[in-house]
Amino acid sequence: PLGFFWYKIALTPREDTVIQFLQDTLLPNLVRLDVQQNNRIMVRLKDEERPVPLKSLGDGAQRMLSLAIALVMAKDNVLLIDEIETGLHYSVLEKIWEILFTYSKELNVQVFATTHSQDALRAFTYVLEKPENNGEGVFFRLQQNRKDGQIEAIRYEPESLELSLESNLDPR
Repeated sequence: PLGFFWYKIALTPREDTVIQFLQDTLLPNLVRLDVQQNNRIMVRLKDEERPVPLKSLGDGAQRMLSLAIALVMAKDNVLLIDEIETGLHYSVLEKIWEILFTYSKELNVQVFATTHSQDALRAFTYVLEKPENNGEGVFFRLQQNRKDGQIEAIRYEPESLELSLESNLDPR
């Protein structure tokens, strides 16, 4: 199914954006990629003579490709990301958030991401605190109202989110 979306952006400036996104996140040595007819994704890497399957580079690389394609397809629209940390090592989450902030501004995409990961929240907080991201993101916790059982959204300011994380309270 990824091939379906790839063919919509192949040989367009959006393809260039996907390649740049992948280079900026997990695959700095990526030269290009190809989705073959059997939906097998092959990548050419610098210093590698032959293409390698993207699958051999791990779940994170596949997740980043899906995310990059979804982001460029959502230009001037909204992107929903469920469990943003899935398939990613905690050490790259801050970089992922930075790139998402950058590309979502560039492409005019409003991103809604869910997570149950303290690491993802912590990384989000670090990126949100940077001056260039001031006012660009917000964290909401969804919870059931004890009085009427309805789901309510509780907004956390960056300072209170950071304090919750530092105190090992669960803002999720």
